[in-house]
Amino acid sequence: MDKKFLKSESAVSEVVGFILVFSIIMLAIGVIYAVGYPTIQSSKENTQFQNMEQSFMVLQSNINTVAFDHAPVKTLKTSLGGGSLTVNSSKGHITVERQNAEIRYSGTLGAIEYEKNGRSVAYEGGGVWEKYPAGAAIKLSEPRIFVQDVDGNRTVFVSIINISGEMSSVGGDGTASVVVRSKPSTYPLNITYFYDNVIITVKSDYADAWGRHFNGIIDLTGTDEVVRGPDDEVNATIWCETLVVNEHVIEVEVS
Repeated sequence: MDKKFLKSESAVSEVVGFILVFSIIMLAIGVIYAVGYPTIQSSKENTQFQNMEQSFMVLQSNINTVAFDHAPVKTLKTSLGGGSLTVNSSKGHITVERQNAEIRYSGTLGAIEYEKNGRSVAYEGGGVWEKYPAGAAIKLSEPRIFVQDVDGNRTVFVSIINISGEMSSVGGDGTASVVVRSKPSTYPLNITYFYDNVIITVKSDYADAWGRHFNGIIDLTGTDEVVRGPDDEVNATIWCETLVVNEHVIEVEVS
């Protein structure tokens, strides 16, 4: 046997070189997976929520068309992206009353809500809201509750969108269909003239965002005030000379 062959280290060098190169490649893949994968997943989730935010803006437009323009029905299709979409007619509550006097309106708002990994987007009370896992809530699009000067009179407008229908929910990676229809309201348009405070109380999972909305429409230099109450409640006290309250009932079905 050739002694030079027995002493040769070229074969060993090739094996060691392969192991080193393979180890470096596997280490690089591991680092990319450990560092890059969560970033990719976070980016995908943010993109999904951005798409859902846009879907809820379209949904708000559809509901306004059915409620105010008397369209018979509107349908929206949206990708679920691994989350769940739920219609719950028992969520949220609003009360409109004259201070130290009678209640003008009291009823459930109902909500259409998308949720994934503790983050949610919802249509409630005519507005679109978003809530993060830490609990912070923001307003994406405002409800039809505002204060306006009409012919010298300070007028408070409260258009209540009441989401009705059976509780329904869909989830997964497929596409959801959201159908909205108008239903008759038992509460007629009510216009009241008085010089007094009107108190609007909203109980909602998005109470912080509702509070910021009320802060944005009132006169903080006057007698108006917004108070954050217990149990996800916010109270807005607004001086007015005319109060306009109307209700629109919308039946919603998701599948």
